[in-house]
Amino acid sequence: MKIFIITIKKKRLMLTAYLLTLIIGGGLVANAIFDNNIGVFNSNPNENKMLEDIHKLKNLLDSLIHQEQKIVYEKDDRIVHNYAHFTPPPPLSESKLSKVVRNGEGVRFRFLYNEPLYLRPIFDPSWKSTFYRGWLDIPVKNMEAHHKIFAFSIGGSANYDIVGSLGYSPKSPPIAPLDNHRNINLLIFCFNVRNVKTFEDQVALIGEPKQAGAQIVSIVQDDLLPPGVNKKDFLFQLSTSGGYEIDFIRNNVIRYEYLMQIIKENTVGAFDPLENEYKSQEKLLIENAALKKELSYFIPLKDEIIRQKTCDSVLGSQTESDNLQSIIPGGEKIPFSYNYINPVYKRPLYDPSWNANYKRMWCYIPKQVEYNLHRLLVVPKNKENEKDFFGTLGFHEKFQPIKPEQCGLMVYNFNVSDVKLYNNQLILVGTPSRAGAQIVTISRSNLKAYGEYRVRLVTPDNSEVDCNILIP
Repeated sequence: MKIFIITIKKKRLMLTAYLLTLIIGGGLVANAIFDNNIGVFNSNPNENKMLEDIHKLKNLLDSLIHQEQKIVYEKDDRIVHNYAHFTPPPPLSESKLSKVVRNGEGVRFRFLYNEPLYLRPIFDPSWKSTFYRGWLDIPVKNMEAHHKIFAFSIGGSANYDIVGSLGYSPKSPPIAPLDNHRNINLLIFCFNVRNVKTFEDQVALIGEPKQAGAQIVSIVQDDLLPPGVNKKDFLFQLSTSGGYEIDFIRNNVIRYEYLMQIIKENTVGAFDPLENEYKSQEKLLIENAALKKELSYFIPLKDEIIRQKTCDSVLGSQTESDNLQSIIPGGEKIPFSYNYINPVYKRPLYDPSWNANYKRMWCYIPKQVEYNLHRLLVVPKNKENEKDFFGTLGFHEKFQPIKPEQCGLMVYNFNVSDVKLYNNQLILVGTPSRAGAQIVTISRSNLKAYGEYRVRLVTPDNSEVDCNILIP
């Protein structure tokens, strides 16, 4: 279950501008989960309404700027540091994933939902009207972007937050209701599950990573538990056929009859009541417009969903792009360099420099989410843009400067061991990991044939972990 602890600061921002912007309405979710009814900006001269909207704008802005100005990281069990103040659960015994794939026992599962072309939002306007539930919290947004697998909770309120914060809005509802008491239901992005196996404390969902797509995979919880065991934690892992981990989540599995005895209702809090303060309408208009200007450095003010882009959406689909078994052997091996390499580097979820440089758009949520959806990023050629690029990533490590004649690639949670060139495709072969960062550079002289290249992170079993577009 995701845990949100939201703190609202009492600061006041007074700037000068002439635009009117109000936030009205909120988002409710039909069937407790799947509608996308959002609040919008609107104008209203009524002073009481203006006070109410200014209050909402201030709370919205304050929810974006962290009170504790220090770096925030994700813990190994997928809980955000400084957000969960409880004792972490004991570690699970963890075998090599390849052993689970090879020796695990098959588990029955079914798809409640399967949309292969679904694209994840990098911004959803409903996050604005539900900011007080943590849907615009930058560390949470970045943590969500790092992951492809999420577990539904037994609590309706928690599921409202899981789906709402992810901006998950499928074209049609699942084929069956989500019975989260009897089943473990997993929402999975950009991965096609083909098989499920269990071995001791691990459950491997075996398949192949994709650029797009969403699935809800349902497993009967009782099928996972040994006889006489009422509850147990499992490590659920997205695995390639060769046993390379793409993502993971730890979740509790509980026997249905036992659960029925201990269910408790969840409760949620509300935001602060409106302050009763008097201001002239002119001052209200100025303050309202000023808050809108300030917010524009953090979120789009236009109410439309912005979705992730894929390599295919930029370059167009290529017939040979998925035939990695023939591409890699036929590719030309080319030299590359590590300008930075640290196998234990942890990617920050929040960095105080983002707030200090918010007018440079380092805190802009669509950009943050877009970057964090990727393990592979292209370093800009322009040095000023490069500064903003690394600043937005919160990457302050010393590294060998990227020369003008080099192309730079920022690689997270993946160990590049080989680089191959096949027509306009640049294949970085290696193994995924749960930590680490590399800056890989390649000479531009090796990339003169095409104006654009599809760069791909690929595992030894020919699974594409991520891809991006490089313009040499």
